[in-house]
Amino acid sequence: MPLDGVGAEYSVIKFDEVTSTNELAKKLHPSLNNKVWIVADRQTSGRGSRGRSWTSQGGNLFASLLLHEPAEAEHLHELTFVASVALNDAVHELSSGRVKPQLKWPNDVLIGGKKCAGILLEGGEIKSERYVVVGIGVNCLSFPSDTLHPATCLANEGMPQEKEIVFRTLANHFAQNLADWDRGNGFDQLREKWVSHAYGMGRRVSVKMPGKDEPLNGTFVAIDERGYMMLDDGSGHHKKISAGDI
Repeated sequence: MPLDGVGAEYSVIKFDEVTSTNELAKKLHPSLNNKVWIVADRQTSGRGSRGRSWTSQGGNLFASLLLHEPAEAEHLHELTFVASVALNDAVHELSSGRVKPQLKWPNDVLIGGKKCAGILLEGGEIKSERYVVVGIGVNCLSFPSDTLHPATCLANEGMPQEKEIVFRTLANHFAQNLADWDRGNGFDQLREKWVSHAYGMGRRVSVKMPGKDEPLNGTFVAIDERGYMMLDDGSGHHKKISAGDI
C-alpha cells in the first residue's frame, strides 16, 4: 500500500512474522517495484552486520527498503550513511530535539553511548539489474542485554516508542536524505552531516577488523571521500579502513 506523506513512489508491505525483512525483500525483489518497505512485527532469524544475529524482540521496528539500481556500483556502500543520517534525524525529531544521537561508524546509531539502532546493507544482481536492500532495526520498546556494546531503546530514553510512529518518521527522513544523496552526487554534503554527529571522532579507538585477531589502535581522524575511516596509527600514516568494529 502507498506510504502516505512520504511520496507517491514509496509503498509498504507489512507482515506479522518473517525470517528477516532483508531476506524477504531479496526473495520478493523480482516481483516488487522500486522503493518498497518490508516491515514485520517479528523476525525469527534477524541478522546484524558480519553475520551476527539481531535480537528481534516484540514491539521493536524491523524494516527493509528495497531499491532498484539506486546508483553506480562504487556509490552503493554510501547508502549506509544515508540510513544513518536518516535515523539520526528521526530520533532527533521523535525526542523533540532533546536527544542528540551519535553515529558510530559504520552502521550504528547511539543514544548516550548506547546502541539503539543498526543497519544492514545487502544487495545483488538479477538479469543485469542491480538492487540493494537497506535493513534497519530500531529498539523501540526493549533492548537485549547480552550485546557486544551496551544497548538502549527509545522507551528507556523517554521517547515515543510506538513502532508505527517511529517507522513513519524514519521513512520520511530516509526519503529526504535519499533524494539529497542523489545517487552519490550529494555524498560530500551527506558525509559532512554524518561527521557532525560522529561517535569517537578525534579520539583514540580500537578497531576490530574482520578476520583479524589483533585490533588496530589509533586516532579516528576523518571519514574520506569514499566513506572509509581514516585511522592515525601514530607513525604519521593514515590507514584506510572499509569495515570493522569500533
